[in-house]
Amino acid sequence: MLLHLPPELITYILTFAQVNDILNLQKICKFLRDFVSGSVLLQYRILLHASGMLDNPRSPYSLKTRYQMLKHRERSWLLLEPSFSTCIPAHHSSVVIYELSGGAYLLSELPRRTVNFITLPSSPNDPVPKWRSHYMEENTRLLDFGIAVQEHDLLALVTTQVVIPFVHTPDDPNTTLQIRWVQLSTGEPHPLSGPPMTFVEDAPFECIGIGMEIVGDLTCLVLHDARPDFLDRDRVLLIDWKKSIIRAQLSSPSRRYYNATFLSPDVLLIPNALEASLEIWRIPPPSSSNSQLELTTPNLHFLLPSRDNFFEVTNFVCRSAPTHSSNPSPNDTRPFRSDPNEAIILFHLTVSPLYLGVPQPLMFFAHRKSFLELLNAYGDPSSPCPPVPWSSWGPSRTRFLPQTRSEHEHWITTTSGQRFVFLCSNHPYNGLEQPIMIYDFNQALVRRVIAAENARKASVFSQVQTRRKLDSHSESDTSGDQHSGPESNLLHIPLLDSVDYDNFRLGWDRPTPPVQSPQQSTQTSQQPWQQYDYPLLMKIFTEPVGGYLPYVISASSSLALRSSQSFPSSPYMTTFPNPSETLPISSSRYSFDGILMDDERIIGVRAGRSPNPVAVMMDAEVEDDSVDSIEVFWFG
Repeated sequence: MLLHLPPELITYILTFAQVNDILNLQKICKFLRDFVSGSVLLQYRILLHASGMLDNPRSPYSLKTRYQMLKHRERSWLLLEPSFSTCIPAHHSSVVIYELSGGAYLLSELPRRTVNFITLPSSPNDPVPKWRSHYMEENTRLLDFGIAVQEHDLLALVTTQVVIPFVHTPDDPNTTLQIRWVQLSTGEPHPLSGPPMTFVEDAPFECIGIGMEIVGDLTCLVLHDARPDFLDRDRVLLIDWKKSIIRAQLSSPSRRYYNATFLSPDVLLIPNALEASLEIWRIPPPSSSNSQLELTTPNLHFLLPSRDNFFEVTNFVCRSAPTHSSNPSPNDTRPFRSDPNEAIILFHLTVSPLYLGVPQPLMFFAHRKSFLELLNAYGDPSSPCPPVPWSSWGPSRTRFLPQTRSEHEHWITTTSGQRFVFLCSNHPYNGLEQPIMIYDFNQALVRRVIAAENARKASVFSQVQTRRKLDSHSESDTSGDQHSGPESNLLHIPLLDSVDYDNFRLGWDRPTPPVQSPQQSTQTSQQPWQQYDYPLLMKIFTEPVGGYLPYVISASSSLALRSSQSFPSSPYMTTFPNPSETLPISSSRYSFDGILMDDERIIGVRAGRSPNPVAVMMDAEVEDDSVDSIEVFWFG
């Protein structure tokens, strides 16, 4: 009956079907196979699903144009071939706060009196942006800021009064904080916000830490007291910024909070360093009386791997982008954006010896939707669940990695969507090339790469024939192996076509059989986790860590950046109209001191150099906190 309907009606009906059902529908007969593969609308839906993207109905682009743009975007990210690059001078010294979101890059430098920002280019025809500044009120100092650019054109500022010497004494350690919401584009009070709010913290200014994230009408404000004997001061405030009221205060009995992230507009995740755990809180709806709720028990409590008794977690933060938007700005005309539910969360933690020893930075990844699925499975809103051990939730949903200085752990805006970017080198100033690398945790892409790699290995033909076969394989639904899923069919994601193998490396990573630590050598374990062969990790943790979450690795020496004492001081732009072209290495040898990313771009940060006498004698350079310039690579 379906086959006798007009094509327009068949297409309309299939728009209500799940993507996996559309893929399986092609296996019924040749007519449906050709119909689905020939429909731009259905192919666009399939590619959105496979890429973890959402369509923007406000976009002025035609459906066919959006489909072509998405195909080009996915190929550009996979091959690390940007469409253009732009160098933007910065010349900001002593940067203490920064943020990258919604195409805006913001930073503040000592003495915390301004917020400097630019809107990053999205086209090679865009002019090199000029820095703009918002100034703090007189006698105030900035502690932190948060932004919601695409949703509200919003900048939230947390400030305090400048301390007058000899007036702020130990007997009077109170610090008055003020939070106000301004419009980023104008610097004026936001027209939708309530009046500024004031808080009094029983701690000196230098001991107060702030974390902030904005979603919808809520500003999540994390207040942290850095003094070791004041753990009970840490708390999370959920503020309705449009009404300037505190909707709820969250604080578990035993805690050490640094920041938090929204899993959805009504669910919050808070890393707890003291308990080495992740707290999941359901955000209550606003009350009719606007009274503040005091919540002390999270709905779920996920424990990290057990540690040796001689180690403690001394820092624990997280980051995920993009966040959920309740009402995207009408000015956002991008054809698509990353699906917040599919985004990964990057967790940074520092594990320190209780006695003498060097703190070890670590990181792990998990999809945001994994925690929401766990909340639905475990979390009964009427009764909090007991702590869930690592072995019950972590191994199958995470990837745990050690971290070194070469990965620039002080830059945390290194994820967007399902991608994580980092500089791969042993030391930023050792003169070695620093290729930019991407870990892509998109599971549909992982399956495609595995299938393509298996097909390549199985081929007995020449390299040219193999490439043609892989190209054909990426456009057909006849392939598949034990790792393939239903969405691995008919995904127009070019993998290995037109690739310069001398300048490109594509790999994938999946779990290997567990390696037991010495303490576990007498035990037989069948649990599904991977143990990395790093002695330090095996020393810190008393149970295997690693995780089963696979990822695709992309790297290109065409983006290799070399160390130098000089770099271009004037703006320049390089355009790459042909996707098969590669980025040339600049004649001036230089390195990036940090790497950032948002939904469309990779940003390389060049820091200044301090004339240290020891460094001068050793012909070396010393990093400081300045940002001298940034280079923007746009992928779409």
